Amino acid sequence: MPNKPALKTVRKRLDDSLQSAGDLFVTVQEHAEGTWDSINGYETLVPGQARRIVGLAFLQMVIAWEDFIEACFVRYMMGAASPSGWSPVLRIGAADSLAHAYQLASGNPKYQIESHFMSWTSWGDIIDRARLYFTDGEPFATVPRLSRDRLLDATRIRNRVAHSSPKVRSEFVTLAKSHLGLQPSDVLPQGYSPGQLLVHKSTKCFGAGTSMQPFFLHYLGLFKDMADHICPTS
Repeated sequence: MPNKPALKTVRKRLDDSLQSAGDLFVTVQEHAEGTWDSINGYETLVPGQARRIVGLAFLQMVIAWEDFIEACFVRYMMGAASPSGWSPVLRIGAADSLAHAYQLASGNPKYQIESHFMSWTSWGDIIDRARLYFTDGEPFATVPRLSRDRLLDATRIRNRVAHSSPKVRSEFVTLAKSHLGLQPSDVLPQGYSPGQLLVHKSTKCFGAGTSMQPFFLHYLGLFKDMADHICPTS
C-alpha cells in the first residue's frame, strides 16, 4: 500500500486562497463603502464596481473552502493525518488510492475523478457521509452548530453572487435582513447586493464577543476557525 497522503499542501492551498481573498477585500473595501471621491466619479473604481469585486472575492473564498473539504475528506479516507498529526478513526479499512476513496465516498464503483462530480455544499450531507466512514463522523460532525448555520449563509451569499434566480434572490433577501437586524416585513434598498452586505460592519450573527467588523471578515474568520477544526495544524 502506498504511503498515506499528507494534508499539509491541502491546508496551505486553502490558507493561501483565504489570504488572497482577504487581501483583495482590504484593497477595495474603502471604495466599496463609498468614498467622497469615488461616489463623485473622481476615482476610476466606483462603489458598485468595488462591491462586485468584493462579491467575487467572497465567491473565491467559498469555492476554495469546498475544494478543501473535498480534499480533506477523501484523504482522511486513505488514512491521512492533518499537519498536527491528527486523523479520524476509520470505521472501515483505508482506501488504497485516491480513486478508490472517491468511489467509496460517492457510492459509485465507476466514479471517475476527471469526469464525475460530487457536491460538498450541504453540510448535512457531508455529516451523513462522514458518519459512514469515520467514528462519530469526526471531524465534520463535530463542527459547532453556529458555524454550520453561518456556513449555510455563506453558501447562500455565494449563490447570489453567481446567480439571480428568484429562489436565490429570495434566500439572499431573507439572509440580509437577518444579518442587518431588520424585520421580515422591512424592505431592503433597491438592488441591494452581496457586496453591500459584506462590507457592512456588524457584531451580529457570529456569537457573543464578536468584534465590530465587516461581514466579509467575519466569514473569513469563520473559514479559518473551521479549517483549524477540520485539519488542525497544531
